[in-house]
Amino acid sequence: MSPQAIADADVVLLAADIEVATERFAGKKIYRCGTGIALKQSEATLNKALAEGAVESAASGAVAKQEKTGVYKHLLTGVSFMLPMVVAGGLLIALSFAFGIHAFEQPGTLAAALKTIGNSAFTLMVPLLAGYIAYSIADRPGIAPGMIGGLLAGTLGAGFIGGILAGFLAGYSVKLISRAVRLPQSMEALKPILIIPLLASLFTGLAMIYLVGPPVARMLTGLTGFLSTMGTTNAVLLGILLGGMMCVDLGGRSTRRPMRFRWGCWRRPAARRWPRPWLPAWCRRLAWASLRSWRGANLPRLSAKPARPR
Repeated sequence: MSPQAIADADVVLLAADIEVATERFAGKKIYRCGTGIALKQSEATLNKALAEGAVESAASGAVAKQEKTGVYKHLLTGVSFMLPMVVAGGLLIALSFAFGIHAFEQPGTLAAALKTIGNSAFTLMVPLLAGYIAYSIADRPGIAPGMIGGLLAGTLGAGFIGGILAGFLAGYSVKLISRAVRLPQSMEALKPILIIPLLASLFTGLAMIYLVGPPVARMLTGLTGFLSTMGTTNAVLLGILLGGMMCVDLGGRSTRRPMRFRWGCWRRPAARRWPRPWLPAWCRRLAWASLRSWRGANLPRLSAKPARPR
């Protein structure tokens, strides 16, 4: 936004689930709300912002920042920093497939280079997620131990669940160390760049290797093995389970594990006959749109939570 647009505004509406810097809005009326309520009740939110917006002082801004803490906020911060890596890596891998589904297997080709770059981007997803969860909790000193813990989660096979746990472990350990360790004034400058990252990285790494990583990896391996066993003993129940997991949140968190399992089984002939998991969602949307067009526009819009980022 240009400075002139900010100066001409009657009120600043901050619809965000993560922390937003408000320095450039100094002296303006500010109204804060979540993204969900702003998307579903846009007109009511605008009217409420015009009526209840207030100029924030430094103290009120600090209070607002403290109110927007918690697990949900930290997770969204990590996901928001991870998403560009997901998009870039996914598009590069898709471009490699444009030369042929197996073209990347030929070394030295452009398709192989694109696939390598995309895979490298995907390798950084979990470290970024963990690092910026820790950043949301403990600011910049949490980035290094969080990313180290996230990389260990990927190495140990703990996946996204291990990365999320590593981010929270790193963030809260940094906060604890920063409060517990007292240094002389002459050495205080070393605390955020040496003492805290070293101790927090040591704690997070050991916790991931000995406490968190192996149990989470065994849990994910057991889930995959359970689904594989069902594929040979009860294919109907397996299809119901996977379809329900993939449709329950329309592309959200519960979709990832069955989708990966399904793609892993894609070479099996039975897997190719499975119905598309997103078919119920599209049928629901088309049925509602047809009903609205038949009975007029007086029906309320279909209310559904937007799909969470993958």
